[in-house]
Amino acid sequence: MSTATRFRNNKMKHQLLILFGSPHNNGYTSRLLETVLNYFPEDTQAELVCAYDLTIHPCTGCDGCKKQGRCTCFPDDDFQKVADALERADWIIIASPIYFLGFPAPLKLIFDRFQPYYYHSLTAEQKKNKKALLLTTSGSNNESGIKIMQQMSKFILKSIDGTLVDTVSVKNTDIGFSVDESACHQAVSRMTTD
Repeated sequence: MSTATRFRNNKMKHQLLILFGSPHNNGYTSRLLETVLNYFPEDTQAELVCAYDLTIHPCTGCDGCKKQGRCTCFPDDDFQKVADALERADWIIIASPIYFLGFPAPLKLIFDRFQPYYYHSLTAEQKKNKKALLLTTSGSNNESGIKIMQQMSKFILKSIDGTLVDTVSVKNTDIGFSVDESACHQAVSRMTTD
């Protein structure tokens, strides 16, 4: 993820959170992400959260967060790192392969822990109307997984005052890998234009 690293030392203008859902740091999803990151402004501060590197417990549906506004079952697992990064973010990229028409389990664990945001509206200071991109890769040419993940992303993002502005997908990776650079550029433009 060399491009994400290049952003880290620049003067901060916008915070970009990358929720990376692939177990392969140099796989197709990473290559798509690298291409998209090349179109972000140079002064973007990027933070990469790799779902497979975190220890996050699944939501148990205890409703403790409904009462407390935060998870009371697992207050010390790695979800707090994600919550802190979400609070800082202006922009979000969800980058993920499609596994059986959905997100891989470690990324889905993160999203399931958004329950406190669903129960409790964000304060005025926390609301940033975060813009988001969904990046997907899939071995087949099937569009169903993309549509399902778009619907899930819209619902998940709504809980944190976010909006899915575009999706870039690379399909047929079982045959080969080809990124539509124009689609990447357009998606980033939609996201970064105020």
